[in-house]
Amino acid sequence: MLILSYIKTLLMHPLVIPVAKFFGVITGISTVHWALVQFYASYCAPWVWYGPFATILSLGSPVCNFVNYIQFELAKNYITIWAATGGAVIAYLFSGAKG
Repeated sequence: MLILSYIKTLLMHPLVIPVAKFFGVITGISTVHWALVQFYASYCAPWVWYGPFATILSLGSPVCNFVNYIQFELAKNYITIWAATGGAVIAYLFSGAKG
């Protein structure tokens, strides 16, 4: 019973939900980014002997351009989220807030 009480108290902490959301968003973005990079590397710029020739044909493909654009924007947002989180943590620590 003591362990369940401790877990319940821990889950009631006001920082648990924001931290869980942060890690969920970061994990989601990185997973989607990884999948897009794998797709791009497999279908738009394959790592085989004829890859440079295949890339000549697929470089202007709307699908490949879209995938490359989306993964680039995800990477930019990923950096922005980390920077904003760092700023929020610093502001929280300097505000003297008690958790």
